[in-house]
Amino acid sequence: MKTKMLLGLDDEKYFSTLFGYKREIFYTNGFEKFNSRYWIPVLEKSFEFIKINQLNKAIELIESYLTSNDSFTLWKAKAYMHLQTLNHEQAIISFENCLKIGLDDYTVYAKLGNSYNALNHSKNAFTAYSIAIDIKNRIVSSGDIDNTNEYEISIFKNSIPFEDLYANRAAASCAMNDFEATILDCDTADQYNPNYQVTNVVRAIMYHSLNKKAEFLHYINIAIENNYKPAIDIYKANIDSFE
Repeated sequence: MKTKMLLGLDDEKYFSTLFGYKREIFYTNGFEKFNSRYWIPVLEKSFEFIKINQLNKAIELIESYLTSNDSFTLWKAKAYMHLQTLNHEQAIISFENCLKIGLDDYTVYAKLGNSYNALNHSKNAFTAYSIAIDIKNRIVSSGDIDNTNEYEISIFKNSIPFEDLYANRAAASCAMNDFEATILDCDTADQYNPNYQVTNVVRAIMYHSLNKKAEFLHYINIAIENNYKPAIDIYKANIDSFE
């Protein structure tokens, strides 16, 4: 089984993308909440398998340790590896095993929401994104990141932007025809990043659902004019379906 190799990424960025953590975190003193130092050799060996397109061997290695160690780190790593092949069903299982261990990692909830969205489980996606937003807001509203615990600091630095969280929740709301919530979350995402084009696409999809062609064209064209390439495919897929 091959991964979707991320061309142009150096080893450090690729490691972070695959496992959900920056390498430096695993070598940080005092980071004991999930016994990170113990898993360094396991993740590094898995990484070597993945770089030569042997994802199955990497997953088998992780699984061999999970049989006797219920590790948050390894469950998360396994989930991220499944995401590389868009195996969202298995990713969800691994993410949910992460959450049973009880650490509030908003990135796990965010990625879990993405997998639910990919499988059109919109209600579950909405719930996952909402929890992710709540956790991240709690970290930010502490006023001083240094006052949060070391685990929260690490996941804050390995951040998923607020605009992503709100836009993804907006997409889940749109899929459930909750258009008031869709608009609210799109507006909130835009406050964090006024040039964020995903929200224009979500609004366009919403207006397509409402059979409002002029509004659909308005928002999809903004995204296209700002070089957001997925908008072109969405335009082509939907423009001829208006009544």
